[in-house]
Amino acid sequence: VAVGVLLAGQVAVIGRSVQLASSAAAIKAMALGVLVHSRPSFEELAKVNHVVLKKTGVLTRGHNSVGRIHLARNTSIGTESELLALAASVEMGTSHELGHLIIQEAAKRGLELPQVSDFAPIPGLGVSARFDGSLVQVGNAGMVNVTGVNINPYDLFQVSTAYDEGSSVVFVSIDELLVGYIEFPDELRANSPQAIIDLSGKIAITVLSGDATALVEKITKKLGLSEFAAEVLSTRQADWVKERRGSGSKVLLVADGHYDAAALAEADVALAFGAGHSVHLESAKLIQVSQDPLVIPRLLALSKKVQSRTLGNIIVGLVLSAALMAAGFAGFSTPAIPLIGLVASWLLIRRVARLSR
Repeated sequence: VAVGVLLAGQVAVIGRSVQLASSAAAIKAMALGVLVHSRPSFEELAKVNHVVLKKTGVLTRGHNSVGRIHLARNTSIGTESELLALAASVEMGTSHELGHLIIQEAAKRGLELPQVSDFAPIPGLGVSARFDGSLVQVGNAGMVNVTGVNINPYDLFQVSTAYDEGSSVVFVSIDELLVGYIEFPDELRANSPQAIIDLSGKIAITVLSGDATALVEKITKKLGLSEFAAEVLSTRQADWVKERRGSGSKVLLVADGHYDAAALAEADVALAFGAGHSVHLESAKLIQVSQDPLVIPRLLALSKKVQSRTLGNIIVGLVLSAALMAAGFAGFSTPAIPLIGLVASWLLIRRVARLSR
């Protein structure tokens, strides 16, 4: 009877080791710079076969300032300051990150903003307003393509040069004629190439962005990748993720916890990269406080290690328990049997606890 009670206790200890593994993994993840708000989400990481990485702010440092300001050929705008002030006035009607930078730059220069009216968002593309009876549009390359903005070949060349340098571009048009464009410099994070190397060969990787195809393709090639999705409207990115899941992929999306909340909510596992904005916890149960892309492959490796070690412990523990119980029932009622079981349980739990180191 004593043998049976002790061995039953051993089985219970093995069961508790599963919970211990989750706690140890959470501690290790925190050491990596990741807050785990959902144990199931962390466990799902081990099943991921497709990592989707947002370009801006994840693989790159993100936009922190306005770069060069260009007046288009044959523009009706007199100076760069006039162009910036007009763009800032129109961007008052948006909540986009680049719009905020334009407004901040205009304020920094002490510019007086012209009066505009009839603000109207162009979903996923930009924003429009009326100025002196004319339609002013401020937005991305998609806006230029969709609304048919007329661009001089010289300006196309200048924009291409900006993309080659890694900058995003915001276009300003009046009555569907380009009058100027503003660059927003960006660059790869130092550890992005190594993060891609660590992920490659083990899992499918896609770079997702709303930026122009030429820019996203250049960044992707620098990283040695071929799969990317460019000019995906912010309003469409959640559907894009949902479509990947529908095709059989187990998707981990690494994106901004604020601007990309809708897309994060559609992923199998959502990792909010960085903590610069308030994170929507209902859409992202894993929060990466660190801004190091190398954390992503390390977190995936940790999840697989936890799953492997936990499963191995359960199998070994149950097999050993069954063997010792069988020995006890067969008449080998020696004190060594429960002692062996207890020592084995301690070793298994210690093996799990080491995950936190």
